[in-house]
Order: sequence, then structure tokens, then C-alpha cells
Amino acid sequence: MRNIPFVTAALCAALVVTGAQAQGGDYPHRPVRMVVPYAPGGGTDTAARIVALKLSQTLGQPVVVDNRPGAAGMLGTDLVAKAPGDGYTILLTNGSPIVLSPLLYSKMAYDPRRDFAAVARVSQAPMVLLVNSSVPANNLQEFVGWAKQSAQPLSYASFGAGSESHLAGAYFNKLVTLSMEHIAYKGSAPAMQDLASGQVTAMFTDPGSAKGMIKAGRVKALAAGGIRRSRSLPDVPTFAELGMPAMNDFVTWFGVFAPAAVPKPLLQKLSDAVVESVQTTDVVTRLGDMDQEPNAMPMGPTSKFLSENAATWTRIVRDIGGVKLD
Repeated sequence: MRNIPFVTAALCAALVVTGAQAQGGDYPHRPVRMVVPYAPGGGTDTAARIVALKLSQTLGQPVVVDNRPGAAGMLGTDLVAKAPGDGYTILLTNGSPIVLSPLLYSKMAYDPRRDFAAVARVSQAPMVLLVNSSVPANNLQEFVGWAKQSAQPLSYASFGAGSESHLAGAYFNKLVTLSMEHIAYKGSAPAMQDLASGQVTAMFTDPGSAKGMIKAGRVKALAAGGIRRSRSLPDVPTFAELGMPAMNDFVTWFGVFAPAAVPKPLLQKLSDAVVESVQTTDVVTRLGDMDQEPNAMPMGPTSKFLSENAATWTRIVRDIGGVKLD
């Protein structure tokens, strides 16, 4: 019986520590894993590495990027959905596995609304139409005219089935009455390699993923989504300028998510840290150099944005028609 007070005191101390941890008081006390559900080298991976470096400084612990490509981003996303709710496994992704996949797949291993908490939006970038440098066209009108007369089968790459990249190509096909075949990859980087080598004809992706290939003359940029011209591609007109305003909505965004089981105070601490990191001058500059517009947004506004973005993509999928993937 003499040990009871000691045990009780120890138990109380443990409960106090556990409670403090739940409130995020000592978070993080070890490295944080940031899962990127795409291959290294693309726009999502680049954004993650820029943010992770600064977030490590903000949190005082290493934030380690872990690439888990596959299944249009759903493989790595599912890994995070099933991770412990302790804040040490988070996700940085574009909108595909969070907003688009539920519109295109009737069966998924995770439910984005149920299994995830929005931490923060990070940045966004326009989708740019690229073609292989051997294509005998230097503008959108010439490309459409050439493609309609081409005797050879044409194809377009995407960074994943059901991604913004995939749907941009499908919507473009419908608008200009082309029938380019869709070829899905596990990220922008491998898709860009095949585009540059001529294995595929065209691709929609973010400027940051394409800028090096464009400068090297291996691919040509013909048009971009969004309401204003890309900062790094000032000579590339928007689709609206070329009489295709329906393509304006093809802008990809990047955000951070955590398992839904992460306690709200800890989520708030993580959200504050991400927003603070993204708003620093060096991150704004580095994301800008990748032609991503930094637009740090905390938890509440990010959740509202997700609802609005889902409505936009629901309309796009409906307008394309017949894009179910299972």
C-alpha cells in the first residue's frame, strides 16, 4: 500500500504530460515526415522541399520529405490517412487525390472528408499546355490545326490518372474536338521526360516542372490557364487571350494535410507554422522562381477553399462527361 501514492503521483504526472502533448505543448520533439504522393522532381515535390526546409526551422525539428508515388497520388495519400494522429506524418499534395479522386473513383481506400484535416494551403500555379519541340506548331491555333490533320496517333501525358493534368487534357480535347490518347505517369518529372523525347505529343503541367525543358528547347509552351500570364513565361498567352476562357480554371494548388485524428490544438500549431514558413521572404522568392504564387492560408479558410474548389471541379468533370476511372 505504501507504493500507492507514488503510483498515483506518477499516473497523474503521465496524464499531465499526455494532456500537454495533446495540446501540442511539446510538439514536435522528433522529426516530422512530409509525404509527397508523387515522384521526385515535379512541381508538388519541389514545393514540398522548399516548404519543408523552412518549416524545419520554424518547428525546430527536421521535416523530411518522403516521396510515395502511385495511383494518381492516392497511394501516398492513403498512407497519411492511416498514419497515427500525432502530427508526425503529414501530407503535401496538389488537389488531385483530395478533390478530384472522389469525383472519378467510386471506390477509394480513404475518404478525404472523413480521414483528413486541412492544415494550410501553400501556393498555386497555372496549368501550361506543352508540346514536343518537333511538333510543327508555335502557337495554339497552329497546334490545333496540325493535330486535326495529323495522320499519326497523338497522345497527351499527365502526372496521374484523375489529376488536374489529366482533366485539363480531356477538357481541351473536347473543346477543340481532338482525340489525343491519355497516358498517365507517376508524377510530372517522368511525364516531362517522355514528352521531351517525343514519346507523347503534349502535356498540361505547372510551369515550374517545365521551365528547364522549355529553356533547353526540348518542349514548347503554347498557352496557360489562370487569369494572368505566368511570371516566368511572360511570352506565353493565357487561354482566355486566345479565345478559350473555359480553360481559365485549370490552375493547380498545393496544400498541407494531416490525419483527421490529430488533435485540434496540435493542428493549429502546425497550421500556424506552415503559414509562417510560407510567408517568409525566402520561401516566397523560391516558390515564385518556380512560378508558383505563394498564397498561405490557415485551416479555416483552406477548408472553405476546398469546398469551392470541389464545386469547380465537379462542374468540369460533368462538362467533360464519361471520365469515371473504375
